[in-house]
Amino acid sequence: EGGINADTGAQAKSDRLFDRLAWAGLATPYGTVAAGRQPNLLSDALVAVDPLGKRYAGINPNINVAGLSNTAFGTHAFGRQYGPSGYADNFYRLDNTVKYTADVGPWQARAAYSAGEVPGDAAAASSHGVALAYRRPDWVVSGATMQFRSRDGLPLDAWTAGAAVRAAGWQFKANVARNDAATGPGRTVAQRVLSAGVSRQAARDVLVTTAWYSVRRAATGLRDDGFDRAFLFIEKMLAPRTTAYAEADYTAWRGDAAGLTAARPNDRHGTGLTLGLMQKF
Repeated sequence: EGGINADTGAQAKSDRLFDRLAWAGLATPYGTVAAGRQPNLLSDALVAVDPLGKRYAGINPNINVAGLSNTAFGTHAFGRQYGPSGYADNFYRLDNTVKYTADVGPWQARAAYSAGEVPGDAAAASSHGVALAYRRPDWVVSGATMQFRSRDGLPLDAWTAGAAVRAAGWQFKANVARNDAATGPGRTVAQRVLSAGVSRQAARDVLVTTAWYSVRRAATGLRDDGFDRAFLFIEKMLAPRTTAYAEADYTAWRGDAAGLTAARPNDRHGTGLTLGLMQKF
């Protein structure tokens, strides 16, 4: 799977055709083994418990910060690659990954290892972790923990844990995640994400979701920063494979997290509105 920019037809990542997924696997009665470029275990664990259902990858903090797809905003960037992702400040998908998944009754367990391919140092640029989920018809608990290494051996430790509950037409989701990275001698960056959301079937073919995310970051030598972001998401099913949707979001930035544009500080508050139509093939 690769990304294409619809407005220009260009590859989303010019350095590789399949920047998102490139793997093959074998499913057996004893579990599934997959090898290649795959999402990390943090991403897998978030699927069932993210309030937005892991949508809006560009602005969803559980994908950007908890799942480690973008750590470069503001002044607290990690500034290096951890694990074999191929990119600095983005460790959401990992090359050379062997992932094992086993389903036993309501339990689902995962383990993964990603080779760093650094000659003479098996640990450098590698990653490993485990994930566990317990799934019932009306609720689920899901979590994962991972450790990544940079090429020069610096560690990044990350974990996530959350739950989802469905009752009387309502669905509630909540998650907490944290990661801590050593970015140099005596230097660290720590990030924490809290999220919660509620979904309600407003009509037979209309689903309304509200979600809230709180991100806090601390880095050696810099003032603490972060942001709070709220979402309203409305979906209307037009046909079995066609959905129209509207999304609104509001962000309040803390510290220097909003960053700069042309050397000028960005506004400390931001709003967004999206209208879309999704067709599944």
